[in-house]
Amino acid sequence: MTRWNLSIPDETDRLVRMHLSQVGMKKGDLSTFVAEAVRSEVLRRIAANLRRLRPGAPDEELREAVERRLAFMEVAEAIRSESEGEDQERLQADIDEAVAWVRAHPA
Repeated sequence: MTRWNLSIPDETDRLVRMHLSQVGMKKGDLSTFVAEAVRSEVLRRIAANLRRLRPGAPDEELREAVERRLAFMEVAEAIRSESEGEDQERLQADIDEAVAWVRAHPA
């Protein structure tokens, strides 16, 4: 698990903590709340970007495109993790290969 150190405006902190207490969540649930909110926002932005690129696409096509994008991101991150300290050109070649594979094998 990764640890984040963030600076949040006081007003946002109060708003989030009041919400958590109103829905019965405890102080320790803040990490879960933030992780879920960030994940939701990333997915929303990916979907919005795809909607902009494919304005007339049906929802099912966009859902599949989001899944392919997430698969690509996971593959790219795995390659980066395994390639720490390696030649950056080789890393980019591996990422390009992964992109080609994901495009050739849609979800």
